[in-house]
Amino acid sequence: MVTQIAKIILVFMFILITSIIAFVLDRLSKNAVLKYAFGLDFPDPAKFGHSVPVIEDVFHLTYHGNTGMAFGMLAGNKTLLICLCAIILTLICFAIYKLKPRKWIEKISFGIIIGGAIGNVVDRILYGFVIDFLDFCLINYPIFNVADCFVVVGAILLSLYIIFFDKKEDEAQWKKVLWVFAIIGASCPPKEWPIIYISLIFSLFSNNLIAETASSITSS
Repeated sequence: MVTQIAKIILVFMFILITSIIAFVLDRLSKNAVLKYAFGLDFPDPAKFGHSVPVIEDVFHLTYHGNTGMAFGMLAGNKTLLICLCAIILTLICFAIYKLKPRKWIEKISFGIIIGGAIGNVVDRILYGFVIDFLDFCLINYPIFNVADCFVVVGAILLSLYIIFFDKKEDEAQWKKVLWVFAIIGASCPPKEWPIIYISLIFSLFSNNLIAETASSITSS
């Protein structure tokens, strides 16, 4: 019993350290872009829309403040947004307890998801909006930030690991996949859902196809 508790504590400590690293990188990126790209020592809503081209008409650093969730949902409702983010983080921690991650890629994935989520929560608490600045204007994609990247990459890594490399019985694997879909829905901005869900569904079908092909070749 003591050994089991110690293992759980170590897992949470690893995830905590990873989430702190992700959080610090997010804060550093936002502060650096504000200071060196936009000449600001503190976020100023009056400067929203200011853009600095890195690759002209392809990728810009564009100063944008999101007062709601993705696409401005719940904009201006700071208290409700903070409560909602707290609930989401609690659900992610509960998912960690249920999934019992053991491999390093699972722990890192959860860590960067939490670190990214907290990075945006801190923005909402301090400024009332989330600082976004990564602007791929070539494809007219919504402006996002490093915290969003951590959340999305963590969700994708976790999902792909469970689908392709988690060698457990099918029922347990599908339960994990469902948990991951729930985590994505809770932690990723809706603007990221289509590409993530499409890639996951494609991965699931391709994985089943590969398994069936290998089985038929073996049996023949």
